[in-house]
Amino acid sequence: MKTLKYFSLFLIILISCQRNLEKKTYYSSGELKQTIVQDNENSFLFTEYYQNGKKKSEGHVYNDNKAGQWKEWYIDGKIMWDGGYENNKRTINYKEQTPKITMNDSSLDTIYSGISYPIRINLNGVHPSDMIISSNNGNIVPSNDKDSYDYIITPQKSGILKIIVFVRKEGSMYKIGEKQLIIKGDNPS
Repeated sequence: MKTLKYFSLFLIILISCQRNLEKKTYYSSGELKQTIVQDNENSFLFTEYYQNGKKKSEGHVYNDNKAGQWKEWYIDGKIMWDGGYENNKRTINYKEQTPKITMNDSSLDTIYSGISYPIRINLNGVHPSDMIISSNNGNIVPSNDKDSYDYIITPQKSGILKIIVFVRKEGSMYKIGEKQLIIKGDNPS
């Protein structure tokens, strides 16, 4: 009977110790790449890092599916996306809103036609890869460096540049927001 008590106590300690297990993986250069911390039997907190040590993404995994609140960051540590997952699919905020557009950590107050600018477009609850971007004055193309910028914009002429953001849902497109920028003309330098 005494042996059974000690064995039961041992099992309880063993099971409680197995919760909150932490697994770490590293880049070949030695920097931390990701951590996985077990919350309970079917739940894990997943955190991924850039090689510079800043967080890349973080959120929960339940029963091998991304679920709940997730965040993603650019390589410089600024937030890229704060949204959610349901059954391993990103949820999208379809509420109309004004996009926050930034370039080189500043606003787009002085931009000129004919010059390409790397930009970030942030909308509450909409991941950059779920956005469809349109413009009335210039080219907007996806950036090759998704860790730093979302798009490259090249205004074609002075005047108003309207950037319109859409998302796709079940085969239809929904306008989420738009932002107008003033193009100053050709670069004076």
